[in-house]
Amino acid sequence: MKKLDNKEYLMKISERVKEIRTQKGLSLYAFAKKMNTSRTQAIRIESGQNTGIGTLRDVCIALDVKLIDLLNIDE
Repeated sequence: MKKLDNKEYLMKISERVKEIRTQKGLSLYAFAKKMNTSRTQAIRIESGQNTGIGTLRDVCIALDVKLIDLLNIDE
């Protein structure tokens, strides 16, 4: 299996965020509200746009998951 480049890895993390959010039954609006951010920013996170570590921390808090749960992607 090939190693993912940074962009592909970020997309996988974004897909994981969306997967967890939907499993928890959160709308984009509710997710954004829990993160104290805009719905537009939540969409950016889930679309794989460059996301900083601080934002990932906010995502983890909003989804009540550990950072490793987002970063542990099968390559």
